[in-house]
Amino acid sequence: MDVTFVGYIGTSRSFGVSDNTFDLDHVREATLVHEKADYDSVLIGYGAGSPDPTQVAAYAAHHSERIRFLIAHRPGLMYPTLAARLFASVDHFTEGRIDLNIVAGHSDADQRREGDFLSKDERYVRSDEYVGIVKAAWTSTDPISHKGKYYEFEGYEPYVKPLQQPGVPIYISGSSPGALGTAARYGDYHFFFGEPHSGTVELVSKVRKIATDLGGDAPRFGVRFTLILGDTDEEAWDRARRHVERLGPPGKPGDLVANTGAARLRQAAEAGELHDRALWMVAAGPWGGTLNALVGSPETVAEALLDYVRLGVTGFRVSGLDPFDDTRFIGRELIPRVREGARGLNVHED
Repeated sequence: MDVTFVGYIGTSRSFGVSDNTFDLDHVREATLVHEKADYDSVLIGYGAGSPDPTQVAAYAAHHSERIRFLIAHRPGLMYPTLAARLFASVDHFTEGRIDLNIVAGHSDADQRREGDFLSKDERYVRSDEYVGIVKAAWTSTDPISHKGKYYEFEGYEPYVKPLQQPGVPIYISGSSPGALGTAARYGDYHFFFGEPHSGTVELVSKVRKIATDLGGDAPRFGVRFTLILGDTDEEAWDRARRHVERLGPPGKPGDLVANTGAARLRQAAEAGELHDRALWMVAAGPWGGTLNALVGSPETVAEALLDYVRLGVTGFRVSGLDPFDDTRFIGRELIPRVREGARGLNVHED
């Protein structure tokens, strides 16, 4: 079984999507650190105050050789026919090294900063229509017309095609019913926050059932974890507790209250801090989020990740506490163990 590792790069060391700093040395170094650590790709996030991720991807691709770029994109902020041409063009300029991460937006407030006043449920309905148009523009050989709830056009000429065929791979993120439906219909990958095993099986099974009911194939699945590693389990746990102490007392959830994935993490953390082999879930940080971290030595965390592979998860969006040193450690000590252990594993299909 092949597994995919996805990291993260921004345009500065602040490790967020709301920083408008342009540190080109950092972009180059962060990209190459992940490439040398044998990550498959890096996520480039999106926020109303962040640089355009397509430009970051094009720049980073020019300074790297192999690694792919998962570009976060919010439907509704541009017309889908333009988006189809934009990502087809970037696909060529990166030599076929991009994936598209469709996100409906976790925060109503951040959506409104760019003039999007739809509710989250409505944004998922719009995302369905949007992604369908983009995929049609990538695959149709004849002019296309469309009249839907959110978009209408006539005679669009879909002649700008991606280098990757039949199109740029689509990642759908989220745990809400809308996200599950969009993932089942259009996703090559469905990513969600890393949860305890029971919650993971629940989400995977739901998406597979929706896909079966629609007469199609289910996407592959991926989960998001923070990894807190040490040479030993004891060292990792000491590091984990010191990290939460530095974050300070947890604040109120704020915009995260309406986010299904964040709510599921809060519920799991309220049921207990320790789950399964090495999952630590605790309220942390002034933003009111929940830390979902796999904690332990490389041997322990590798086995924890392989537990998820057995449940049907083949993608891991992971990062450590330090964007460079931990990435190198993950590449040297963890990724080879997981790749080797995943070969020949039986995968949960129910």
